[in-house]
Amino acid sequence: MARKLSKFLPAGRREQLRQKWHRWQADRRYFQSGGTFSHDVILQCDIAEKTISVNGRSLRVSGTVRSERERKRWIGFAEDKNDFCVDWYGQLSTKSMLWDIGSANGLEGFLAWQASGCKVVFFEPFTPSIESILKTGSWLARKHGRDTLFGASGDIEVVQAGVAPVSKYDRIETHGLPVAGTTNNSLADSKDLYCYGGRQGVKSSVCQWLPFVALDDMVALHGFSLPTHMKIDVDGLELGVLEGAVDILKSGSIESLVVEVNGQNREKVPEFLERYGYHKTNEYRHITGEFYTADYLFER
Repeated sequence: MARKLSKFLPAGRREQLRQKWHRWQADRRYFQSGGTFSHDVILQCDIAEKTISVNGRSLRVSGTVRSERERKRWIGFAEDKNDFCVDWYGQLSTKSMLWDIGSANGLEGFLAWQASGCKVVFFEPFTPSIESILKTGSWLARKHGRDTLFGASGDIEVVQAGVAPVSKYDRIETHGLPVAGTTNNSLADSKDLYCYGGRQGVKSSVCQWLPFVALDDMVALHGFSLPTHMKIDVDGLELGVLEGAVDILKSGSIESLVVEVNGQNREKVPEFLERYGYHKTNEYRHITGEFYTADYLFER
């Protein structure tokens, strides 16, 4: 009935109402399933909690929410039953070392920690996302009675940097407002490599200079422990990340990795990883057709 009535409205008004309707439905499902939002006066942000299914068991997970965009991501997070990644994070162990490349606000890495107690290294260049990661880590430490989760004596390391084939300094541009939850950020000299034909003509609102690191250098120069698992989601620059991790791949330390691919690199990424003994074993498609996007699972 609502759909039929909306046909008599102007297109702009119809789209506004459609968005509100979908948000109301998502909120209703979230709260009916036991999801909550509460305000933490210490961290000065909201805390979200929900129960998800991980490898057939119910797990209560929580994290900080600092914007409407992060709120929407949290409500939809881990809700698609076809997404193998949720169970993949839950299969890690306390001995596992997950490198989360392109962490955004850290949803996946913190899911892995809450599900398995593994160690996590977050790589993320965008400052508002870094603050979300730090606040979520602080909240979880307090919730679990820990002084801290961070640093050499904890389970979490945070690297505020982009990841590239070689270590360097460069400009990162933000296409949108500099608020928590924004994920549309671009390495200035690689705009042509991003998904769906690149971002050369996309306007940016702010930019800053940041370090970009090759993953091999994090081990060879900075003494990081070799990862046992890796997640890479950098909007089309995944092949460059892998090119900077050849020594890690050669070491054989990585048991499995999840890489987001798109129409431009869906063949190049598997071909590259095949050279080092990693084979595609699973696939979760986000988008099909012209804007094909999927998560590929690779295992030795």
